[in-house]
Amino acid sequence: MLRYRVVTALWLVPLFLIVLYLGSWVFGAFLGLLALLAAVEVARLLRAGGYQPSVAVIAGLPLLLLAGVYAGMDLASGAVALVLVASLVYYVFRYTPASTMLPSWGLSIAAAIYLAWPLQHFAMLRQAEALPIWAAWALVGTWVCDTGAYLVGRAIGRRPLYPRVSPGKTWEGTIGGVMLTAVVSAAAALLLSRLGVPAMPATNAAALGLVIGLAAIMGDLAESFLKRATGTKDSGALLPGHGGVLDRIDSLLFAVLAVYYFRALTLG
Repeated sequence: MLRYRVVTALWLVPLFLIVLYLGSWVFGAFLGLLALLAAVEVARLLRAGGYQPSVAVIAGLPLLLLAGVYAGMDLASGAVALVLVASLVYYVFRYTPASTMLPSWGLSIAAAIYLAWPLQHFAMLRQAEALPIWAAWALVGTWVCDTGAYLVGRAIGRRPLYPRVSPGKTWEGTIGGVMLTAVVSAAAALLLSRLGVPAMPATNAAALGLVIGLAAIMGDLAESFLKRATGTKDSGALLPGHGGVLDRIDSLLFAVLAVYYFRALTLG
């Protein structure tokens, strides 16, 4: 398992960093692809739980919001209203047992928001920067936390963090991952400062690392809750050693929101 994780990361990490650096429509198209793949996987999880989700609804909202970011338009309220009304009409006329129609519609909307809000903020975060410093911080910080939690948990993990939702996670791994993210974040700020790249003070970077770590853990637990509730182990099998796309970006979805609002608060 570890070997597959490493091999997958060796091509996945550079790919993500390259499209992040290129920005513009390249990054937007990449986020759109992630939205489509993740929507298919979320729909698969919900079907396993006995519901009838709509991939079009789940993918439609994030794609509309991403289009708004790159078109320079605020489509949030209109996109949400359109998806709510159109999806309700769709479910009214869809041949679905009455007992599952309403929860299937509601879960499709919830899944769409779950993907759309973070991906929209990731696009806005990248659009706000000439160099993707903050966006890269979210990305790398999430990977550091995930990797640190995994390795520390395997080495010394004894006490379960939340066994009802994610029996494999431990307090030791969680604390190790969060603290490692804070340390690496502070070190990165010092290194960038020495290189003459404007970043942030090391104290702010350490605080940001803690915020990213905690958000990443919560994002991981959120997807674990979804999988546990629907009786599935992985969201997919596209990425060897990692499961599906959603298994890979679950932590990032929450971390991006944390970085976006941390930046807004610290920069005014």
